[in-house]
Amino acid sequence: MTKHQSVVRSIAIAGTILAAWPQFALAADAEAVAARLKAVVEKQGGLELDWSAVSGDGTDAVRIEGVKLTNIELQNTIGLGDIAMSGIEEVDGGFAVDEMTVAPSIFDVEGAEVNMDELTLTGVAIPGEDTDASSLDVLIYDTLALPKLSVDFAGKQVFALTNLNGEISEEDAGEKLRMTGGVESFSADLSLIEDPKAKDAIDELGFTTLSGNLAAEGWWTPEDGRTVLERYDITVNDAGTLGLTMDLGGYTPELIASLQELGAKMESATEEEKSAAGLSMMGLLQQLTLHGAKIRFDDNTLTDKVLAYIAAQQGVEPKDIANQAKAILPFALAALQNSNLTTAISEAVNAYLDNPDNLEIGVEPEKPVPFAMIAASAMASPQSLPEQLNLTVKANQ
Repeated sequence: MTKHQSVVRSIAIAGTILAAWPQFALAADAEAVAARLKAVVEKQGGLELDWSAVSGDGTDAVRIEGVKLTNIELQNTIGLGDIAMSGIEEVDGGFAVDEMTVAPSIFDVEGAEVNMDELTLTGVAIPGEDTDASSLDVLIYDTLALPKLSVDFAGKQVFALTNLNGEISEEDAGEKLRMTGGVESFSADLSLIEDPKAKDAIDELGFTTLSGNLAAEGWWTPEDGRTVLERYDITVNDAGTLGLTMDLGGYTPELIASLQELGAKMESATEEEKSAAGLSMMGLLQQLTLHGAKIRFDDNTLTDKVLAYIAAQQGVEPKDIANQAKAILPFALAALQNSNLTTAISEAVNAYLDNPDNLEIGVEPEKPVPFAMIAASAMASPQSLPEQLNLTVKANQ
């Protein structure tokens, strides 16, 4: 795992835990608050949480001081400062907090310095300790806002984002949870990449510094586990937008609980036990069903830049590279053993290379397909998968 990946992962883990803190403010005894908090953090898998002190009256205001988060797998501990909570009350055996703020903090992750602005969550809710398997044992908030976060490495800012936001709302009398979120802007400096070939390509393409934004939207019904990602768009300025949509079934609270339990067991497992647990996890995931998925790229000069770069390396014109790709593609698709699909993909790619606008790959089976059936087909008859999943490739739609 690279240093940058470690940074991103630790930040993501920190965000998950921050959403958990408000639930414990109602405990009259600080030790009980700490014990319950630690238990919930550990249930998420691979994390430990500690602090220096807890103060407050447990209803109007609570402060957790000197919070530290440890990633067990990475053996890395980061200091996250103080947490302040207000408007705390007990609801159906669980807890609700009107507002929770995490003070601005600076912490180190494997040599990278992370500088985080104040994080604010409103309407934070958590179920009671004795929830059954069919209940949603995760933390939910109404809104989340982080004005800015930056990462410095070797004395240089390598990543920054502004206005990270999220919102969760209930629909259909609380049976459906709708989630929206995004990042108003982000930037990444790739100048520290050391590989000569990669560095040369980045420089020639003009992407030493990347900037863009992210937008996401979807919904989830806990009762049947239907999970729909309606939008997940990552836009890189002067390059294009990569979009993903997905429709799954079976992602129920029971499945989530089983995955969490299995993940917790893997933390202290031997390599042999981890291998067995990995197979068990694959078995659990086969409870999911695929309703459909699409990945789409909307071009904003990236394709022309890539063709021009490859052409310059070979001393030819960009159109020559495009024509070579058109000629090679049918032979590369021969392994599909599906002439109709080969023709459809070739026509779509040819149209895209002639006029780069957008390219979309999708699967939309007539009926939901269990992941177990997909896995079986992939092993026994992979060439049947495109037809089974109704694979389509479209260009410039």
